[in-house]
Amino acid sequence: MAEFKSGAAWYNERIQKPLNKLLSVNLPLEIAANTIQGDLVKRVFEDGLNSAGAKIGNYEPGRYRQLRRAKGREVSFVNLRFTGNLQLDLSNGGKTLSTALFKRISGVKRTRNADIIEGQEKRYGKIFTLTEDERDDYKQIVQLEFTRLFVP
Repeated sequence: MAEFKSGAAWYNERIQKPLNKLLSVNLPLEIAANTIQGDLVKRVFEDGLNSAGAKIGNYEPGRYRQLRRAKGREVSFVNLRFTGNLQLDLSNGGKTLSTALFKRISGVKRTRNADIIEGQEKRYGKIFTLTEDERDDYKQIVQLEFTRLFVP
């Protein structure tokens, strides 16, 4: 037999508790941001794709390409991975959730890496801006997680 709850008890359980959770940790945004951040890191550092879903670029013949080859790094396409420092910093970077969410969902902690990102985007164009698919996925995850909070 279903238990009947008073209006106040029902409100507290079904609305107020999830709302408090939402306001305190913003769980739907946190889950979505972490998921999309992982997708962005894979796209840039493994697949070598920019924000338009195309190749970031090619390593031109020269010393840097030779250095990458000597270190066993990818040389057939740009993937911005050399030491792994930038990738690690972006993977573990600050979780800045703001109105600029779709421009950059997170940051890097090290100033040097912020400079690298800026320089690479000047050289190759938009890399760390979310793709259309990443934006759509972000919205879907937020909706799903928001629904999970309020619909048991």
